[in-house]
Amino acid sequence: MRKSFFSVIKVSVFLWLITIVNTGFAQSFEVLFPYSLGYDALNYQPQFQVGSTLQSMLVDTEIETSGTESKTYDRTLVNFFRLQASQSLNPKVGMRGTILGLGEFRKLESATEPRVIREEVEYTIRPRFEFIFVTQNALEIFVGLTGRYVFPFEVETVSSSLTSKEDYDSAFLSTQHFGFVKRVGRLQGGFYFRKGAEKARRLKKSNDRDGTILENDDVIHDPTKLGIFARVPLGRNSIYVEFSPVQAGEGGNRTDQGATVTEDYISLFSKVNIATGLQGLEFSGSLLYKTLSYADNRDVSPETIPQTGLHFDANYSLGRARFTFGLVLGYGKDGQSIDEFNADYRLIAFGGRIGASASF
Repeated sequence: MRKSFFSVIKVSVFLWLITIVNTGFAQSFEVLFPYSLGYDALNYQPQFQVGSTLQSMLVDTEIETSGTESKTYDRTLVNFFRLQASQSLNPKVGMRGTILGLGEFRKLESATEPRVIREEVEYTIRPRFEFIFVTQNALEIFVGLTGRYVFPFEVETVSSSLTSKEDYDSAFLSTQHFGFVKRVGRLQGGFYFRKGAEKARRLKKSNDRDGTILENDDVIHDPTKLGIFARVPLGRNSIYVEFSPVQAGEGGNRTDQGATVTEDYISLFSKVNIATGLQGLEFSGSLLYKTLSYADNRDVSPETIPQTGLHFDANYSLGRARFTFGLVLGYGKDGQSIDEFNADYRLIAFGGRIGASASF
């Protein structure tokens, strides 16, 4: 038990090094990340701002199958890094740069014989750059470009009779987005549109039984997304709300019949800021939800089931600096029913977050 504990610690430290050095990003479980283009746009101010966040979480999924009477544990250790800076060039023009990073160590293990263990470490890089233009009627228009570079990685699956490997090549894609923000007193709102993109990368499969090597394509996909958002004052407090349809069914991997394995879905994001009356101290709570995004029951996965995320933060301001300490919780549940078997998916996630920001 002691050895297992220290192994987890070592893996966590190693993944932090991967994340910080390589700035990886995958975001398989989007409700665990309370950020969006709209939320960033509302927080823009005509001055220099810089902030960073570190977040670590464990996502534990249990898959119980009736028909084959088996149980599988799908566990992912997630480490997240975010750095953002914005600068006003003049009263009418500003720019904002963001780097998001995430490293994922994932292990799937069957609870019963025959035992099967699958392991992978995945990371990518996603930088984003935007310009902000302020019109004469105080309308803030933002346009930007987001890149996504997926690093090569290997997936190894081990059973009592066979060891197989999947080697994924690197890939790069980019998306464009635009939107606007209108501020009327303390009431603020707007919308954004992100154009989708996809990129195929080579996937090579092999095993140690007969040496067979198969090659085909794996498609990474950033779907088209539309967001409508607003921040409403509630006395000294405020609430942020965002509604976003996501066109996930437009691309990505496809079945042998040519249908996509993901389907369009809706994501919701709400955040409440609560002033405590104590100097510099503020609390905030966020709720995120996404509907199911699998196109067919055969394509159910922990990433595509309905998910809910809860975030609780304590924020303390000291002069021009602001510090954040937070708790992250996630939950998802769904069923799978096909001719061969029925399965129940249950996902629980928990973790923490620290952050710091400053304006000048």
